[in-house]
Amino acid sequence: MRTPERWAPSERQRGLLGATDSLPKRARGLHDWPIDEGTFARVLMIVTSVVATAIGRLILDPLGL
Repeated sequence: MRTPERWAPSERQRGLLGATDSLPKRARGLHDWPIDEGTFARVLMIVTSVVATAIGRLILDPLGL
């Protein structure tokens, strides 16, 4: 038969339980990214296209193409 002392969580377990209890509270405190992923992907695609076009012009202009 277990004694009440054996039912009590150890100091290590108390620390782990406290950490798991605080996770949802900390997660609620996180803020969302102000720009959604679709907008970020679209802007990144436009910037990449502009840079690629500029690099292409720099390479092809001296060749006369």
